[in-house]
Amino acid sequence: MIDPAEKKLSIIFLSTMIGLIFAIFITVYLFMDYRLTNSVRNHLIEAIETEFMPHYRNDDFDVLSKIVEDELFQILNDKGEVVFTVKSSVDFSPELNRSLFNAASKGSQVFETAISKNGHYLVTYYPLDRGFIGRAVHPIEPRTVFRKNFVMLMIFALPLLLLLAYFSSRYMVSQSLKPLANVLKYQEVFSSSVSHELNSPMTSIKGSLEVALRRDRSPQEYQGFIISALKKIDDIIDLLSNLSLMATSKFKPLDLYRERVNMAELVEKVVDEYEPYIYAKSINLNLPVQAGNSCKEETRLECDATLMSKAVENLLDNAVKYTPAGGTIELSCRNDGNQFVFTIANSCEDVGRGELKSLFDPFYRGKSAVEQNREGRGLGLHVVQHIVFSHGGTLSSRLEKGILSFSMRIPRATHGNSLQTIASSAAR
Repeated sequence: MIDPAEKKLSIIFLSTMIGLIFAIFITVYLFMDYRLTNSVRNHLIEAIETEFMPHYRNDDFDVLSKIVEDELFQILNDKGEVVFTVKSSVDFSPELNRSLFNAASKGSQVFETAISKNGHYLVTYYPLDRGFIGRAVHPIEPRTVFRKNFVMLMIFALPLLLLLAYFSSRYMVSQSLKPLANVLKYQEVFSSSVSHELNSPMTSIKGSLEVALRRDRSPQEYQGFIISALKKIDDIIDLLSNLSLMATSKFKPLDLYRERVNMAELVEKVVDEYEPYIYAKSINLNLPVQAGNSCKEETRLECDATLMSKAVENLLDNAVKYTPAGGTIELSCRNDGNQFVFTIANSCEDVGRGELKSLFDPFYRGKSAVEQNREGRGLGLHVVQHIVFSHGGTLSSRLEKGILSFSMRIPRATHGNSLQTIASSAAR
């Protein structure tokens, strides 16, 4: 989907850049040509007034006939015939332009550009007294040089500019479409993963119900099928809850309802819910956050209580799954300057050091988890990372001497009026 759009946009962008390049060249050419021509025009007007007209007004034609000028000065009679010519270095005698001659006869000074084998010339017709018309010619050498140089510039620079436009268009279009490509790729992976993850429990529920209906069964048997189906439905609900949290995790943080939360008490509540699973595996639990009220006061955090509880729950659930029977899980809450730090560490020999970077990827399950068919969808740690990120914090992992640990670091307070808003709402 992206490739055809990228090609089409590249063509449009390249065409636009080529058009812009030609527009710039044409604009520069016309501007410089006008400025050079105008400069020669002003010089010719000045030469007429300072070099020719004083002698003409004084009837010094003998003097004029002997002076060699850089310009060609001529006098035309009412028929357009040349009756006087000043000696000049200009080797060019233009043909009569009747329309300009008539305009000069009516009192206007007019100009034209003439071309000969020796170059370009500016010709002007202007009125004189007694029915005569003056004509002056001046070479436009700067204009000729400019045109030659401009053509050479076009020959050498244009191919380079076209190549630059081509590669620039490809690069800019590629960069502009990269966010869209990431979104589409993420959506594709997300959709296929969701479909795969939901298909398994739904198929299992469907199969169980079909088996239950094949023959008459006792109430206890039907109850067993219902309990099994409800467990799988709970798994689906949990999966959907995680999916709703991670749906936009790659692109924007979660919307938070911040309030003052005692993290020590929050962790204790989560641990209480998991104690049956922990002791069922004979896991040793170290919970220093139970040190007393002073510790609880120090571990207050401005956060979204529901999401933070979800994050702690996912970390603890992950630790219980990967801690072998007789292993140890240790939890700690502490303040580190302006940050709150929650760390959970557990005995773990099944996770390799090379897997640490992939643990936070959505739907990633470690090699041992797949081989040992452990429960899970590979979403828990990714959801925790997104929750911590949305609170402006970081989540890190560490594996050392068979101990796997995760640490959440979250700013203890945020700028703004979130607490005041909550307090005023509660007062009402």
